[in-house]
Amino acid sequence: MCRFRAVATALAAMISLLWLVAACSTRVDEAETAPDFAADLAAGPSVALAPVTVAPAVGGVLAGADQADADDALYAAFLAAAPGLEVWQEPTVRSLVGDEELNALSDQYSRFGRLRPDQVRPLAAPLAGCRFLALARLLEEEVRTHAQNQTASDPEARSEGLAEHGRPWTSIVSVEREVRVGLEIFELASGESVWRSEATSRHKQLYEYAEGMGDDPAQYIHQRIERANGPDHLSRGGEALQLPDLVDLLRRAFTGLVDRLPVPGS
Repeated sequence: MCRFRAVATALAAMISLLWLVAACSTRVDEAETAPDFAADLAAGPSVALAPVTVAPAVGGVLAGADQADADDALYAAFLAAAPGLEVWQEPTVRSLVGDEELNALSDQYSRFGRLRPDQVRPLAAPLAGCRFLALARLLEEEVRTHAQNQTASDPEARSEGLAEHGRPWTSIVSVEREVRVGLEIFELASGESVWRSEATSRHKQLYEYAEGMGDDPAQYIHQRIERANGPDHLSRGGEALQLPDLVDLLRRAFTGLVDRLPVPGS
């Protein structure tokens, strides 16, 4: 009976752990769509991708390698959710437009989340043959943690007053990371915004922390987060914590957004 209870308890713990690790979700808001966008997209299904940007409110920017991975994640989202579209990757767009002009456009969108038509139209000539320009922006990013110390002492030893002979304290940490991103598409010829929406992607996981966290595990975890994150760069996956990967969350959110485009046959 005791052996059966132990197996059942272990199985329940495993199921709980798997559920937490797999607890991810994406929610997409209703899109703002220009009346003729669906027909225009069907007639000229080519989209150029600008670099993924980060809003100032997030409090950091993507590091170099992470920026490239975020750009690739946006491209992968289009391939997965809208394979019928012809998509020009960011390096191709950069080579045609030039660093100075593309960086200026991206900086404007990063800071303000909007572009005037006269800022978009100059890209129509170097991007001849492409009809639309897509810009993605990280709007919010939040990490929530819950941590507690617990002992893994043998229950029988505990009942006999021998808990001190059990295993040392371990630290169990629950981490949830959430990102909110926006995707906007402009028509290059007119410079007008023709489609925009936002998506929230969330991932939660549970794991055992390798280091002891002292008497106040929650405070310790927050101190380690602050120490791990640089003053300027967003933490990709976390140094002190097993954070859900930032670019993976971006990819989920991008895919959810692209999946809502009025692509013929989708």
